[in-house]
Amino acid sequence: MHEDYGMKVTGEMVQFIHPGITTRAQVIDHLGTNYVSLWRERAIAYPFETKGLSFEWDFVAVGLVSVYSERTDCETSPTGARWQAFFVAFDDHAVVRATCFKKLTANNKSADEQLDHWVASLPSRK
Repeated sequence: MHEDYGMKVTGEMVQFIHPGITTRAQVIDHLGTNYVSLWRERAIAYPFETKGLSFEWDFVAVGLVSVYSERTDCETSPTGARWQAFFVAFDDHAVVRATCFKKLTANNKSADEQLDHWVASLPSRK
């Protein structure tokens, strides 16, 4: 059985966040300090893993000499992974610019790299 890791962040939990109004301190007061932050703290991520269905696939090939078997756990495969995060970007005054839920297993990049890429993709501040 797979266990949950981190605090699962839900849409209901982040309804208090309003870009341009909510501050970094308010986000941390509500969601806690179990986050990852980028250099200069321009963004934070609350990563978590949740339980999901676990499937095992058995492939067996029988030959004259050998038997081949492969097992794949859906939880750790790219199609069934459950690593996620809630991203929050801040402006120069520590006010929320944007938020986003991300599936961290969508590619082979770390949470930090994905957070940095997401922040860089945001529209320029005016």
